[in-house]
Amino acid sequence: MRPSNTSVIALGVIVVSVPFVFWGILVPIARFWNPNMRGILRWLRAIRWVIWGLGNVLVFVVLGLPHRYLWLFGIAMCIVGIGPGLAPVERWVKKRFAPELLDPKSDGSVSAIQH
Repeated sequence: MRPSNTSVIALGVIVVSVPFVFWGILVPIARFWNPNMRGILRWLRAIRWVIWGLGNVLVFVVLGLPHRYLWLFGIAMCIVGIGPGLAPVERWVKKRFAPELLDPKSDGSVSAIQH
C-alpha cells in the first residue's frame, strides 16, 4: 500500500535532517561537558560509509521492485544523502579535537579546491 505524498515527504525531511540532529547533539556536548571527541572520529567515518552503502543497496533494490514500490526510491536517495551529510560533522570534530588529521594544504574552502 502506497502512503500519501505528505507522509513520504515528511519521512524524507526527517531522514535528511539526521546529520543536522547529530550535529545539534554533538555541539552542546562539546561546549558544556568539554569531552575529548577524538574517539568518535572512527565511528563517524564508519557510520558515514555504512549508511551510504546501505542507502545505495536500497536504491538498487527499489529499482528492481515492481512499480508500486517506486515511492521508496526518494526515501532511499535521502538515506544515501545522510552519508555525505555527516561529512561536515566529521570535519568539525576533526577541526576542533584533532587538527593534525586535517589536510594541511586545504582549508576546505572552494578557492583551495580550485587552485
